Amino acid sequence: MGVYQVYPTPKRKSFFSNLSVNTNLIILNVVAFFVFSVLILTKVLPLEYIAIQPSNIFVGKYVWTFLTSMFMHAGFFHLFVNMLSMFFIGGLVEKIIGAKRFLYFYLASGLFAGLFFVLMSKFVFVNDFGVFAVGASGALFGLVGLLVLLTPNLPVYVMFIPIPIKMKYA
Repeated sequence: MGVYQVYPTPKRKSFFSNLSVNTNLIILNVVAFFVFSVLILTKVLPLEYIAIQPSNIFVGKYVWTFLTSMFMHAGFFHLFVNMLSMFFIGGLVEKIIGAKRFLYFYLASGLFAGLFFVLMSKFVFVNDFGVFAVGASGALFGLVGLLVLLTPNLPVYVMFIPIPIKMKYA
C-alpha cells in the first residue's frame, strides 16, 4: 500500500463565465436580435411568437413573449441605444448589488414592463390590442430606477449637458 496525493483536476471555465452578467446579457441581446431577425425575415418564425401583443396575451396565447420580447429589438439603432445604455448603467448596478441579484432584477423589471404594457393597452388605451412591444427598455428603466434609489447623490451627465448633476435630479 503506497502513499499518494490526489490532485483535483482543475475545472475549465468557459469564456462566458469570465464575463459579467451584464456583458453576457448584452451578448445575448445582440445574438438574439440577429437570430430573431433572420427567422422573421425568412418567415420561419412570425413576429407574434417573439414580441408581446396584448391581443394574444389576453386569450392565453404566446405568454412566453413576456421573456422573448426583452431580447428582440425593433431595429439596429434601437438595439445599439439599449445596449450602450445597458453597458454603462447595467455594469454599475451589477457592481453595486452583485451578479445574481442583478440578473433577477433585470429579468423581473423586463417582465413587469411587459405586464405593464399589456395592462395599459387594455385599460388606458382602450383595447388597443394590435400593437407589439419589443426591447430591453423596460428592464433598463428598472435598472435606472434602482440606481437612483441606491445612489441618489451620484454625479451624472445628462445628454449633451456638460455639467454634472446628482442622479436624483436627472
